[in-house]
Amino acid sequence: MNTHIAFTQGQARSNAVYIGTVYEYSYEPLIGRLIGCYYGHSNNNELRRNGASGGVVTSIVKANLNILPYSTALLLNKNVYNSYMANDVLPQGSEYHVKKFAIPTSEFIKIRHMDKVMVVCLPCQVKYFRNLCPEATIIGLFCSHRVEIGGVERISNSITAYRKKLGGQTGMAYAHRFIPTNIYWGRYLNYCYIPDDCLLCRDLTAEQADISIGDAHKHKEFYKGKNTIITRTKKGEIALNNAIEAGILNVTKTNPASIINTQPYIKIKKGKYNLKTKCYVIARGLGCMLSRNDKLFNPIFRLWVKAIKMKETNAKLYSPTKNNTN
Repeated sequence: MNTHIAFTQGQARSNAVYIGTVYEYSYEPLIGRLIGCYYGHSNNNELRRNGASGGVVTSIVKANLNILPYSTALLLNKNVYNSYMANDVLPQGSEYHVKKFAIPTSEFIKIRHMDKVMVVCLPCQVKYFRNLCPEATIIGLFCSHRVEIGGVERISNSITAYRKKLGGQTGMAYAHRFIPTNIYWGRYLNYCYIPDDCLLCRDLTAEQADISIGDAHKHKEFYKGKNTIITRTKKGEIALNNAIEAGILNVTKTNPASIINTQPYIKIKKGKYNLKTKCYVIARGLGCMLSRNDKLFNPIFRLWVKAIKMKETNAKLYSPTKNNTN
């Protein structure tokens, strides 16, 4: 495995002091047990530029579907898990952030080679799939929290994409309009319409998955589509190495401290709050309370949405079927 990876430490700033302020002796309570830590992106420039997360998930899934006979991927598409084979077009994975997953019993009945199954899911779904198909390779996505679909619908009931890229910028597209993610997420959905379970969840990095993948938020090349990758089992290492050997994934090795520094939500998820994070958690809790009484506070939400829409741009060139990759 290591012969295929260049050893480059500290792609994001490595800060052992930070780990010591949170957990004195080990990084494992923060990100779980692991075999290796990496940064990566797709070698397909179009996929890297237009994919919701640098194309890493799609690259790994595609490589393993092409290499392994009888392999199948279980991916979320329009709120339902479906099975996909090597030649199928893979769905947009960022729907995970909005919608609850459906139990894919009917899809599992179709699959005969359970050891060749790859499942992509959120941290809260990993345990379910682990029990359902213990032989499968599970790709866990980093997740700070999901948002209720009602919050997205308040912005527009004609959303064509919750998280797509236009001109290299990630955002929401609807009715030929486009709003950057940092506008509607950081100023609206990050404080309201968060399920209680997400506020209580302590798993940011899908610690029980075979391989975990998430945005490298503080990495210098984050906006170019750089992802963090954590392999946790031998199956995860094999899945990653298959994509590297296929030439569709560019990967460099790093260390756990560097990965931790790219994830600003870790302190919140693990309950180690300073004053800033305590205020942030309180604000999110208050926002959730307001959203449950949205009829009472409807004028406030309408003004909020109006302020968000003032930042929208024209997206007439946007196509809901274009760039249908993760």
